[in-house]
Amino acid sequence: ESAKLSELSEMSNYIVKLYAVYADKTDVDAIRAGNAEVYLKRPPTIVMELMEGGSSDDLRKISNLIASDYWKKIVYIITSRIAEALNIVHSEGYVHCDVKPQNILFTEKLPPYGLDAFNKLKDNLVKPKLSDLGSAVREGSKPNSYTPYYAPLEQVASLKTGGANRSADIYALGATAFRLLTGESLNSSEMISAMIKFEKTLDINAIPSSLYATRKYSLLNGIVEPEIIEFLKRMTYPDPSRRPTSIEVRDFFLKYAMETQ
Repeated sequence: ESAKLSELSEMSNYIVKLYAVYADKTDVDAIRAGNAEVYLKRPPTIVMELMEGGSSDDLRKISNLIASDYWKKIVYIITSRIAEALNIVHSEGYVHCDVKPQNILFTEKLPPYGLDAFNKLKDNLVKPKLSDLGSAVREGSKPNSYTPYYAPLEQVASLKTGGANRSADIYALGATAFRLLTGESLNSSEMISAMIKFEKTLDINAIPSSLYATRKYSLLNGIVEPEIIEFLKRMTYPDPSRRPTSIEVRDFFLKYAMETQ
């Protein structure tokens, strides 16, 4: 699996390169059994490409950038590039399982001004890349992890039942774009609390689909075009089968990113 993930990381300009993985099975079994000494002496190790530009989550802290008229276009182009990365992941039969702002890294630091930053991204002088391939699993299997602020309910349920699906990554990317645009979580506090409860009980009744109605898309009003809001709703639709593909997401956001300001 680690060899395949390393190969996968070489297939896209928008995936952080995975150079090596060391995880001795005997050591991993001992660590899982609670032997902390083995973890401290010989921890499982992933060697990745150095990404010097920080994460997309860090961008929300740069006031000049998020106040710029180009901020939404910056988010659009980042979303498009990561959707392209996800297309590679999905085409090889994997689900990333943990798409979020902290897992979108930059090859170099972006300038703190909107137009300059946008041009760097547009011209591929700075690339956003999807990181943490270690969270990826084969489609249909149980995910190893998720982040409650960005995951759909069916991904959380698959911790018990299995069945990780690529549409969960589309939801998480939509929730990531929502966070970058608004500074707020799309998944409501009610959803997050229910997910945490499910983790403890594995009671599927703790995460009913009715929780989706507690999200507040209205936070996007006045920030982005109505068409963007509707597409983000599609990406984060409760029914996974009605979400767009990674290619559709890539093409949609690239179109809006490249429109004349």
